[in-house]
Amino acid sequence: MKRRMVISLLIIAMSLAAISGGTLAWFTGMAEVGNNTFTAGTVEISAENSEAGGDPIVLTNWNPGDSDDYKFTFTNSGTKAIYIRAKFDGSWGEAVYSIDGETPPDLNNTEVVTVGVTGTWSEEIEGWYYFVGSVTSSSTGDLDFTVTLDGPNTTNWYQGATYTLTVTFEAIQSSHEAVMEQAGWGVGFVDGAWHEVNWNAGEERWEANGKYWDGEFWIAIP
Repeated sequence: MKRRMVISLLIIAMSLAAISGGTLAWFTGMAEVGNNTFTAGTVEISAENSEAGGDPIVLTNWNPGDSDDYKFTFTNSGTKAIYIRAKFDGSWGEAVYSIDGETPPDLNNTEVVTVGVTGTWSEEIEGWYYFVGSVTSSSTGDLDFTVTLDGPNTTNWYQGATYTLTVTFEAIQSSHEAVMEQAGWGVGFVDGAWHEVNWNAGEERWEANGKYWDGEFWIAIP
């Protein structure tokens, strides 16, 4: 009896050793799919003065009251669809006109130049104009704008002075919530127009123009 117990215990011990040692001959298989690559998309743009062969605007003999139209063309030269915006920064150089006994003023203290944007662009938001809709890869668009030199407020001190206008274009990927989350942008395309967005921490969602973003659509706030 004792011998049979010893044999039984030995058989159980050997079975456990076989299981823990992985020596059982079950059929198994394995497959690998290697060399997977993930290449990031690119956001790249270019812009030029489309009416002067890409050269900057050079306007001489500018007169108070003049209003001139221009067109700049931008191109999405990257691989991703983008949103694009533009802003204008202008400044006068030093006054070159002289009046006996008077000190020339800082010509930038008075706003005598205005820029108006037309076409498929938003109203100005924090100094920026936003192109309406996304721009797919290799697509182009136009920025049509008018530069006006005020009549009554442009005094003799502006005679012979030079005004430099810089047009800056910026782009951001149109996918996900990048345009809302990226610092310095903070806008959303709601009902066919651009609006500033605000983060509602309590509801944990973006809101704009009486609606909230559900991750796919803008929904009216109850």
